[in-house]
Amino acid sequence: MTRSRRALWIVVVGAVACGDDSSGGEGAATDASSSGADDGATTMDQPTSNGTMVSDSVDDSTSASGSSGETLGGSDSSSSGGTPTEVFLSGEVADFNPLAPGPIEGAQISIDGIPGIEAVSDARGAFSLGPVDPDQNVVFMIPQTVEYWGAVIPYHVPTTDDDDVQLSQISEAFVDAQIDILDDDLENQPAQIEPGTAVIVLRLIQTTAIGEGNVVVTMDPPPAPNTYYAPTNPGGAPVLNSNEMQFSLLPVVVFYNLPVTAAGDITFTFEHPVRECTTAFTNFFTADHHVTLVDVDCPPA
Repeated sequence: MTRSRRALWIVVVGAVACGDDSSGGEGAATDASSSGADDGATTMDQPTSNGTMVSDSVDDSTSASGSSGETLGGSDSSSSGGTPTEVFLSGEVADFNPLAPGPIEGAQISIDGIPGIEAVSDARGAFSLGPVDPDQNVVFMIPQTVEYWGAVIPYHVPTTDDDDVQLSQISEAFVDAQIDILDDDLENQPAQIEPGTAVIVLRLIQTTAIGEGNVVVTMDPPPAPNTYYAPTNPGGAPVLNSNEMQFSLLPVVVFYNLPVTAAGDITFTFEHPVRECTTAFTNFFTADHHVTLVDVDCPPA
């Protein structure tokens, strides 16, 4: 394996946790603004039953609750003592680079379309925010900084408090290094990140699916040539213009230099010889200088 292919293999390891045949899974963080609108991501706000405006970029979400003036604490239970009517989320933000997975201090975390639900990570990368309605799909947002790309992270809010939410960002230096390495695979033009573009990383939750065949990822509208790659067997060497998840230790496809899009503008379909593969978060979006992580679910047949 050449130096370039080893480094490309590393770039996505930080965003991927080895999975099993359990369904679901939460995204790792990539950068985005707190609303998505400032970086060109268009959203359409809709009023909920409690008057809160929730963005269409939040897939199948229920109404959100809370405001910046509310105090974090334990979840309120319903009057019948059953499922809580609101939950609180906490965890940490870490560097995307698996070789330097240290905490990120000062990350500004919010939930797209839910004003007032915000937090800033401390010196240990820790954060807490809420309350939010349980059992809904939301999108965590972390804006870009001088050192880091922004992040767009789809997440399913559970029915109880979650104190282990893991978010991450990728550094500007790390992205620059990976793009420089891509030059080795291009003969006629240098690889580069175009201004005003975004990145999407698709990862397979159940790595065991690769033992039954490759997962072919199709993007609509199709990506431009030389703007996507995937690690392939044997050895996991990333191959430019490959759209197949076939390396079981790292089943991903990475798309870069993508346009800024609204929720639903980009869709993905998946082909597998045995399993039916889908993604739970169909209304994700992209934002200028942000990375969006999309989990692919291929449960056993």
